Amino acid sequence: MKSYRKEIWLETPHRRDYVNITRQVEQCLADSGIKEGLALVNAMHITSSVFINDDESGLHNDFEVWLERLAPEKPHSQYRHNGFEDNADAHMKRQLMGREVVVAVTNGMLDFGPWEQIFYGEYDGMTKWQRPVREFDGVEPKHEAVTKGTNKPPKGGRPNNQRARVALSSMGTAARAWET
Repeated sequence: MKSYRKEIWLETPHRRDYVNITRQVEQCLADSGIKEGLALVNAMHITSSVFINDDESGLHNDFEVWLERLAPEKPHSQYRHNGFEDNADAHMKRQLMGREVVVAVTNGMLDFGPWEQIFYGEYDGMTKWQRPVREFDGVEPKHEAVTKGTNKPPKGGRPNNQRARVALSSMGTAARAWET
């Protein structure tokens, strides 16, 4: 059984952002050594998403306009969830855009159609710090510092939610999982 897991930590400067994480996922795949199987990429927080689409700024603007029409941020009073936090719209936007994607791995590459890219969508962000990357090879966790910024959380704060998890498995593992 071969599997690999890595968390990708992101910094988003706005409350809502779309980040192309395709290259980071491809690097995870290369690091894993998996040639045939499945890649699962999922958001690690309830107000963020992972989805596949075209990397085109006009389309991203269309997403933003569409989502804001369906789940407007304001007035905050329109949502029963809002009270301690004013982020009910972010929960709904995540629900519409999806939690995760699964991509086939063929010959050590993500098996995409034309123009397909993997995106992380953040709907309740704005962090000014980055955290460490944690890699798991199935046995012992290995910690790496990020290449820029600080790897310490702000004083008195808990880690923010801008991370995505990449989990890879060989086709044999996936087949066994489906058979059980």
